[in-house]
Amino acid sequence: MIDRLKIKGRYKFILKEPGKPDIVQINENMIMRSPLYNLINTFLGYTSDLSVQRCAVGTGTAAVLVTDTKLASEYYRVYRSDLYRDSYTLFSEYIFLKSEANTTLTEAGIFLNSATCTATADTGDLWSRVLISPAIVKTSAQELVIQYTNVFSRG
Repeated sequence: MIDRLKIKGRYKFILKEPGKPDIVQINENMIMRSPLYNLINTFLGYTSDLSVQRCAVGTGTAAVLVTDTKLASEYYRVYRSDLYRDSYTLFSEYIFLKSEANTTLTEAGIFLNSATCTATADTGDLWSRVLISPAIVKTSAQELVIQYTNVFSRG
């Protein structure tokens, strides 16, 4: 019997504007190679901080590669507003206020590691990256909520 571990990630982008229906868009992501390596190191007893910290959005359009360590062109990042687990699914949520990230957004990423992930661009360990397609045009009249889900499964 072959047993495999699968990790599937998904971004749900929700644009909220008072008096208008929410605009919802879902994009599948790619998990980066480096954090998976750190996960294996955790099993070996090495210290690896895999705590979910921040979500960043950007304006880059470069193809997503498993070797990515940052967004192509990070524009803004926020700390998580919620983080919880339900069985083998990990949920995190990030809220970009009306005054934040007002531009055309073409990429997003989730960053790990409480020791290195700060409010400064390109810090922390990139867990996943996605190209936002179609691009999201966020204005100062809107709040953007990003709900990120990882499902861990066997098979």
